[in-house]
Formats: sequence, C-alpha cells, structure tokens
Amino acid sequence: MVKLLSILLCFFLFSCNAQQAHQLTTLSEEVKETSGLLIWEGAFYTFNDSGGEPELYQLDTLSGEVLRTLPVKGAKNKDWEAITTDGKYIYIGDIGNNMGGRKDLVIYKCPIEGLKSGALNAEEIEISYEDQDDFKHKGHDHEFDGEGLFVRNDKLYLISKNWEKDESKIYEVPTKPGEYELEEEEKIDVFGKVTDAFFSEKHNSLFLIGYGKFPFITYLKDFDGNHASLEVTLPVTSPNGFQTEGISVSGGRIYYTSEQVDIFEAELARYFVSDFAQLIKVYLKGSTIKVSAQVKMKEIIIEKKKGKNLLELEDLNARSKSIPVWSFDDEDEVYVKIKLENGAECRQRISLKD
Repeated sequence: MVKLLSILLCFFLFSCNAQQAHQLTTLSEEVKETSGLLIWEGAFYTFNDSGGEPELYQLDTLSGEVLRTLPVKGAKNKDWEAITTDGKYIYIGDIGNNMGGRKDLVIYKCPIEGLKSGALNAEEIEISYEDQDDFKHKGHDHEFDGEGLFVRNDKLYLISKNWEKDESKIYEVPTKPGEYELEEEEKIDVFGKVTDAFFSEKHNSLFLIGYGKFPFITYLKDFDGNHASLEVTLPVTSPNGFQTEGISVSGGRIYYTSEQVDIFEAELARYFVSDFAQLIKVYLKGSTIKVSAQVKMKEIIIEKKKGKNLLELEDLNARSKSIPVWSFDDEDEVYVKIKLENGAECRQRISLKD
C-alpha cells in the first residue's frame, strides 16, 4: 500500500504541470513484463524479461494486443532487457544482472529478415566486464547491471544501469559472434537508473529512459559518445508510466513502454522530440548568457566542467533570465543547469571563447 500511494503521489505532482505524455494503449497481459521496444518498418515489437519466453511480440498499437509471436531460435531468456538494430541485424540483450553475480551475459544477434518470416535465428555474443572482479554481490550495491543497447555510427554499445550512483558506463560491443571482455569506453552522468537507450541518427541524439526520484526520459542532443550540447530530462507523466522500461524513436516521436506495477497495467505511450528540444533555450549574446523556457524556472546554476558551482540563482519564478558572465569569464566554457517548475531539469554547455 505504501508503494502504491507513493506512485500515485508522484504521478499527481508532475501531471499537474509537466508537458504531458500521451498513452497510446495499455498492453495485453501477455506482455505485462515488457522490457524493451523495437520499431521496424512501422511495426512495434517487445518482449518480457526475467524468465519470459525467448520470443518477440508484435504489438497492435491501437488495442495493445499481440498480433504475432516470433520465436527466437537458439536463444534463452534469463533476463532480456534490451533490443536494438543496425538495419541488418537485431541485437537482443540478455544482460539483466540485478544482483551482479551473472557470468552468462549474452547478446543475441539475429538477421532482421526474421521479422518477415516470423522466426528469428540467434547467434551468441557472450560478454563480461573487464572491470568486474567481484561476483558475490547480494543486493543492489554494484554497477554491473545492464538494460540498454544502442547503435551509433554503425557500432553497438551497451549502457550500464548503476545501482550505486547516478552515472552510467558505456561499453562498445563487438558484433561478431564470440566471447568478449568489455572495456569501459566512457562514463556519463545520468538522472537515475537507466533501463533503456536509443540513439537517433536523424536527431543525432541519445535518448535514455529509467527511474530515479521519478520515472524519467532524458534527451542528449548532439551526443558525441561522451558529451551532449544540451541535456533535458522530463518526468514521465503517462497514466501507467511508473516503471519505464523500453524506448525507441521514430520520426519526431519518442515511444516507450512501462511494465505492469500493482494495479496499473503495462502501457505503450509517447512524447514528441520537440517536447524536449524546444523546452529551453540557452545562448551567449555578447557578455551575457540568455536563458528562456516554455515554463517557469525555479533555479539556475552555472558550473564548471568538473561540477564546481560558480553561481546559483534560486526562487526565480521566471521564464527568462539574463546572466552577465563577468564573474566567470576566465573560464573557456561553463554548464548552465536549470530546474523548471514542471519537474524538468536541463543542462547546456556554453563556450565563452567563441
């Protein structure tokens, strides 16, 4: 009951103000443990995690019912958590590792033609983490869980779900079947525990979904593998969006799934990319940083690259603000961090030496 009340309170607080998500449909009981989302040629596919069948399910986006069940031959489902494609192959990540003790992590590589034939044939990419030497974890006290796969510049990446702090590691994954020890490529700050990721070539941006203080989606504009020119995080406000799991972007729409929680059914919902991209505008004009937002701002922090605060402005209650840079103009660049009244948080890098 306590968990249910906290879920309802979270939804009430943000649904009153935040830019609203749109629920497309609740999902069939058959996919109540939905944990990933793939969109290919207009069709939507998902799967169940934690011991579900090794199958993909094509969804009817109007009714939420399962249109087709596609077996993945040669695969097992111990804890499927992610799915992505490079246009030729589908990659399904059996990479869930909640307690940190798994030594059988695997990504299944399947020719995408299987979506048309009705069955997929899997080859195995077996993985482990080069920086993990302790497999005796007994709880959520580690950083070797994984729930997100994405393709960027024709390369496959895994992003970790960190149970200890708000940062995730990014690992490049070889796409040739075999056995590999993954080395950390980058480490990025995130809003909470990442449950999926999608890189959009059209928008040149990385999209993350997960949960922390509340369920969230983060938009990382112009993501280059480590940095983004703009980061925008919105609280998820769809009716059943309490345990957000899968994310995919098609055109100008962000689609996501949430699994069943208590009395709330699993769902398929969406935002527009513009909900994130147009929410805030930050730029340098002469010797002044200009900030404007679609909703009122609560707080602005100017910080160095390494996180040291240079200026804090609180209790703003305003949609625009001009900030002279004279007090920190010896910096090459700064980060402008903004908290909005609708629960959103934004962070943008500004060069002071252009």
